Amino acid sequence: MKNLKKIGLTALAGSMVAISAQAAEMTLSGSAVMTYISKSGNQDATVTGSGIGVDKGLTASASGEMDNGIGVSLSTQVNDGTTANAQTSSITLDLGDSGSLAYVQVDLGGGVEALDDVMPTAHEEPSNGLTGLTSAGSSVGTGFVYSNSVGGASISVNYAPTSQSSANDQGTGTGAGAGTSSSSIGITYPVADSGLTVYAGTGTDGSTDGKDHSHDALAVTYAFGPVTVGYQRNEMDDEDASGSDYSAEFMAISFAVNDDLSISIGDQTTEKDGSDVDQEVSGISVGYSMGGMTISAHANEGDNVGHTANSTSEHTEVSITFAF
Repeated sequence: MKNLKKIGLTALAGSMVAISAQAAEMTLSGSAVMTYISKSGNQDATVTGSGIGVDKGLTASASGEMDNGIGVSLSTQVNDGTTANAQTSSITLDLGDSGSLAYVQVDLGGGVEALDDVMPTAHEEPSNGLTGLTSAGSSVGTGFVYSNSVGGASISVNYAPTSQSSANDQGTGTGAGAGTSSSSIGITYPVADSGLTVYAGTGTDGSTDGKDHSHDALAVTYAFGPVTVGYQRNEMDDEDASGSDYSAEFMAISFAVNDDLSISIGDQTTEKDGSDVDQEVSGISVGYSMGGMTISAHANEGDNVGHTANSTSEHTEVSITFAF
C-alpha cells in the first residue's frame, strides 16, 4: 500500500502514562471496496434499491523506538459503520525476542478467538453475510494480547479485564456486554517442509450473568501443490445450566489456478445440545488479483439457521477492492 501522508511523531501519550518514542513517523493507508449484494433466504431482510454500495476503511499507524530499545507502535482503523466496531485502536510494545504485548480496543482477536475459522478460502468464510446463525466461536472486545514464537510455533494469549466492546476514551465507559474477565490461548504450528499446519486453542469468555462460556478449537490444514485442504472442530460449553452447548465441524478446500486466481468451497455443520436440528452452512468463493485491485465473489447458503427447521439464509456478494 502506498503512503498517503507522513507526519512526524515524537510521543505517544495518555493522561496516566506517557511513552516517548524516537524517530517515529505516522503513515496513512487504506482500501476502497465496491460491492453488490443479493439476499434471498426466508430469514433475510429484502435488499432494496440496487444492492450496490461502497465500503472504505483507513488505517493510521505510527512506530518508533524508546531509549531502552523497546519498539512502540500505534494503529487506529476507521471504517464505515455506526457501531463501536467501526473503530479499532491498539498500542503495541515490541519486546524483541520476548515477543510483543498489545492493548487492543474494540476488536481484541488473539488467543482462541483468532482461530474462529482458519479454513482455506479464496474470499470469505461460508458463514459470511448469513442471518441468524449460531456459533461455537469466541468473541471478546477490548483487552491485552501477548504474541511470541517458540520452537517454530506462534503463540497468542489474550486477556480482557471485562468483556466490554465499546471504544473508550481515557478509560471512560463500561461498554456493551461488560461482564467477567475473559482469557484464552491460541497456538499455530506449521510443520517444517510438510505443508501441514496445526492450530489449537482454548479459553473462556465472561458474560454479564457471571456464567462463563468455555471455548476449544482444533484445526489442521494441508497444502500440496496448488491445493489446500482443511478440517476444524470448535466446541462451546455454557456453564449456565439453562444455556446451550454447541459443537461445530468445518471442512474446506481451495485451489490456486495460478498466481492471481483461486477458488474454494467450504462447509460448516453446527450441533446444539438438546436439538435434533443441525445448522448447515456451505459456500463457494473466488478471488482474482490484478496489481492493487482484487475482484472477489462468494455465494453462501445456510439451512436450519439458528437450529430452526426450514429456516434459510442466502447471501451472494461480488466485490472490487482497491488498495492504496
